Amino acid sequence: MQIRHIKSFSDILQRYDDTIGLSTSDWAWEFLRRNDRFQSNARSDTPAISGDLTGEAQHVRLARRNRLAETWGLLTFPDINLPASRTNVFWSDRACPGKVALFGRERATDEPDGLFDLAVQQCKVTHLTDGAGQAHLLLRGSGCVLQVRYRGLSFRSGATDTKFDVSLSSVHRPGAEARAFAQARRLLGEAGTPVWTRRHVLFRNALVALEAHESGLCYRQTAMIFYNEARVTQAWNSGSTAMKSEMARRLAKGRQLRDGGYFELLSYGSARRPGLSPTHPAGHVDGSSARGPLPHARSDRVAATE
Repeated sequence: MQIRHIKSFSDILQRYDDTIGLSTSDWAWEFLRRNDRFQSNARSDTPAISGDLTGEAQHVRLARRNRLAETWGLLTFPDINLPASRTNVFWSDRACPGKVALFGRERATDEPDGLFDLAVQQCKVTHLTDGAGQAHLLLRGSGCVLQVRYRGLSFRSGATDTKFDVSLSSVHRPGAEARAFAQARRLLGEAGTPVWTRRHVLFRNALVALEAHESGLCYRQTAMIFYNEARVTQAWNSGSTAMKSEMARRLAKGRQLRDGGYFELLSYGSARRPGLSPTHPAGHVDGSSARGPLPHARSDRVAATE
């Protein structure tokens, strides 16, 4: 998403409707790619890879570890201009320890397909081998993307003679197995229509407030994205600061997620955050930012477009 110039605030929120289907790792990427220091690091990076992560390559290999990318929780830098659904976002195991692991073995005669067998057969798969020789797969299915670790038989996209067993031995969170198979069903389009949850609304509102601020909107203009003009005018004229404070909290949440809090989304709050490089925004994970205060109102702003 990006905030663009239009004449009205009224249609902005609905332009974020497609975020309803984002996974927590997708949300982590949406906030991270809006971090200025991250953008600078990504643009200056010269990846040592065979294959093109922005193209149609089925298999790419890192010649060595990208330690700069790893400070941000990534194995390599994706295209920062694209959402996770359209670029290849490979999170490191340290930043995202709860990834599903698949083990490929020879299929027994008449052995039926499991959910992940079908997912590998039917999804578009990007295969990355990292600098340590560990294989990672991105499975692109029905409107979603899932990253998994892989070991076992040499991986071949669409293979039907390989059986993919799920390993959850490294995952100690309650309900991990149920979540893994729910992810597989979603890849196959069997999960049903996504619905807004309180958590997704929190992330969406934080992202909207953050982008409104980046476009130069004041708190009152930001409020007009979420509420009609009459309600905002009444709130501002009442002498109460409740709505203004609400916008400030949404902006603070967006900054916190952008400036390091996204690690918590990758691990349900238990991530071992990678060591920080001098270019990493240490000191801003509490919601503060190197940016100045929210500016005064400006005219003819905004619309969110992907």
